[in-house]
Amino acid sequence: MKNWLVVVAFMVVIVLGAGVNVWCTWHASNNVIRHVNELTTEGEQGLNQRLVATLNSRSQCFATVGMSLPVSFEGGDSVAAALGGQPQIASSGTRARMVTLPGEWKNIDNATRSLTQLNISRTGRTWTIQAWGRCQPADCDWGRVTLMVLGDSVTDNSPMYGFAHWDAGFKETQLTLRADGEELAVETYSCFKDNSGRANYRSVERFRR
Repeated sequence: MKNWLVVVAFMVVIVLGAGVNVWCTWHASNNVIRHVNELTTEGEQGLNQRLVATLNSRSQCFATVGMSLPVSFEGGDSVAAALGGQPQIASSGTRARMVTLPGEWKNIDNATRSLTQLNISRTGRTWTIQAWGRCQPADCDWGRVTLMVLGDSVTDNSPMYGFAHWDAGFKETQLTLRADGEELAVETYSCFKDNSGRANYRSVERFRR
């Protein structure tokens, strides 16, 4: 019974990946079916070793075509443990990446009184961000500054977070952002330095391409 539960769990991982790479999924599925057929002739240890090898092969297949696994399977550790091997499905911080940071982003709130537009770009290893704030009769260009980007680990080369700083003289603004599905979640922290009596404030905005 334990072996069949392991096989079913493994087949779920294969099915979830069908939309990303049909060839990899078809190849892995055939191997799983073959391993199930061999259940009657091989002991539990032999079956476990073959299933772990198939899982590794599928991960390598996605890596070869330059893609990450399409889902983050939180049960990966327990499944691998049941197979008698080490976790192979997803390393720390791996998850579905729906967007990348570079590009033009517009505030989804057309009536916002804060940021209206962002432009993120990358040249080599240098990232920059340009921002526009609500002004009349035209939006104010805050200028382009360095954007510090972050990933989920020291080996993550697909950063999905960032922070930047603007100093306008009368006011300093700190900005943080993170990719959230197809949107950017952006927070700004504005601190006045002109003794105007205006209160420092925080704003939360969402942006789409």
